[in-house]
Amino acid sequence: MGTERFRGALLSALVIASLMVPAISLLSVSPSSAAPDGLTPRDPIYIYGNVNFTPANGVNGGGSGTENDPYIIENWDISAENAHGIEIRNTDAHFVIRNCVVENGRGVYYNGIYLYNVINGRVENCISENNYHGIYLHYSDNNTLINNICSKNYHGIYLHYSDNNTLDNNTCENNGWAGILLLNSPNNTLDNNTCKNNFAAGFFLWNSDNNTLHKNICENDYRGIWLDNSVHNALTNNTCENNDLYGIYLQNSDNNCIYHNNFVNNSTHAYDDGSNDWDNGYPSGGNYWSDYTGADNYRGENQDILGSDGIGDTPYNIPGGANQDRYPLMSPWTGAPVVLDDTYVNSASPDANYGSSYLLAGTESWGSSVKIIFIKFDISEIGGEVLEVKLWLKLGAAPFCGNPETISAYEVLDQTWSEDTLTYSTMPELASTPEDTVSVTGTPTDWYYWSVTNVVKARLAENSQTVSIALKGEGPGQCDKPFYSKESAFPPYLEITSPELPVIPATIDVSPDTLNLKSRGRWITCFIELPEGYDVADIDIESIRLNGVVPAEPRPTGIGGKKLMAKFSRPAVHAIVSLGEVELTVTGLVNGMPFEGNDTIRVIEPGKVDLEARFMDISFYWSQADPAGKLDIETEFMEIPFYWAQAPD
Repeated sequence: MGTERFRGALLSALVIASLMVPAISLLSVSPSSAAPDGLTPRDPIYIYGNVNFTPANGVNGGGSGTENDPYIIENWDISAENAHGIEIRNTDAHFVIRNCVVENGRGVYYNGIYLYNVINGRVENCISENNYHGIYLHYSDNNTLINNICSKNYHGIYLHYSDNNTLDNNTCENNGWAGILLLNSPNNTLDNNTCKNNFAAGFFLWNSDNNTLHKNICENDYRGIWLDNSVHNALTNNTCENNDLYGIYLQNSDNNCIYHNNFVNNSTHAYDDGSNDWDNGYPSGGNYWSDYTGADNYRGENQDILGSDGIGDTPYNIPGGANQDRYPLMSPWTGAPVVLDDTYVNSASPDANYGSSYLLAGTESWGSSVKIIFIKFDISEIGGEVLEVKLWLKLGAAPFCGNPETISAYEVLDQTWSEDTLTYSTMPELASTPEDTVSVTGTPTDWYYWSVTNVVKARLAENSQTVSIALKGEGPGQCDKPFYSKESAFPPYLEITSPELPVIPATIDVSPDTLNLKSRGRWITCFIELPEGYDVADIDIESIRLNGVVPAEPRPTGIGGKKLMAKFSRPAVHAIVSLGEVELTVTGLVNGMPFEGNDTIRVIEPGKVDLEARFMDISFYWSQADPAGKLDIETEFMEIPFYWAQAPD
């Protein structure tokens, strides 16, 4: 608890100072005494300008500095105790730093890898550990950082006045402030990065606009993602899990888009005191919130049409202001497959290609002309079990007539086609039976979907990388129904629904059974027992919550027999209960599976003795003290008023 108070005070009082003034090292790491296998020890590298990329300055892999022949700096083990490990300044030459270890500059404020006024650089497969900043880009644009590990630094990766850089698949953990920090740095792309166990934040954007954060993971940080005075950023398909204070925290930040993210078991999932978009509209949806309790009995933009759609019927309110996720997801977002190709073919012009069109004109129209839509998706990143798959398209304009159109979805049997070359004469064969058939009316801008679960699951079972679907009208004499293509602002997409994890029923025993709000005790105790086949020793203590909001204390805990004892802060529990009979729900994870159990206690108000509970206690203790019934009952009851008077009521 003392550590949490210290951290909260430090975060609120010293944010600016922490970025401008070197901070006291929060971690003590001993220097390595030997180079890792395959690496060669050497002194720090310093390169200034294009002409100093020389073997003497660490360029040991050749290169001429062009895009196709970059300078190569590789396989070095460098100590940063006396200078920045690798420092490159004022160059636009193409270069690659790879497979290097740079360490131990933190105590003297030296960075591991430092790029100043650099473009066209690439840092890959490097380890930067126990430095001031692991990798620091200052006034540096159009660089790539990929597959690096930055740990036990002050900041893992730090971009300052740097834009149009790409950060891909880096791991930043156990850093003294932020895993990845962007300060005054716009238009960067952060993709597939992991930030864990960082002191202040996993990802911190400060005065940084128009950045893209996609498929990143932040877990066990103080704040998972933190935006301060940052606008027009896009945050999609990220996972924020088990973060100590917030999953995501937006402060003085507006016009950001946050959707298709997963927020799981954070102390508080989100905070937003600005005006931001927390969903992508209907039917694309918003985010998954592990504490969302709404039902899914309705569908449609207003959630007023009977039938489920994987979207909650009521909004999820974002603390801090008036923001809402209007379309919270009922299941974790697994990632929307990317449209690789989409086009249509026309039997009236059998050799024409329409690959660049922003509309997909697809039906059997006017009796003789056949138009068929082809769409190909990349499904290589769909993970886990798939319950249902829907193909969604948006009607792009008013059709030539208002007649309903019956349009069927078919599997395309050959995946080698391309939108740039496909014509009616060269189109691949379609399956003989449709996956789904839908009646499309003439209302423009409506979204329609086809169920394509079977074909996608079959392709996944074959370990295929792609799936192709064709849409074809089923009747003569009908009208074109033009849908938006991937070249438009409303591309087709696949909605993937995964099954919800089954909840393991737990037996919960909360003590005390009667909670007096006057009590000044420290803890509420809970005993958790799991069904046969599950071990309470595998429960993740950090995941345990009482009524979804009060976290279990990391200590004290204990395991006795088949029961786990967990403690909750008594003042925190007092704040969420009301007088009378109260049902408490305890949830958590065991080996990644959710468990849940309930117990009922009595809550009494301060200054009032629960007479029923007191007499029940008297009866219990009396039976223990006098099992043979030989005590002088009259005398004992005469003493009751005396002891009652001593009770702290």
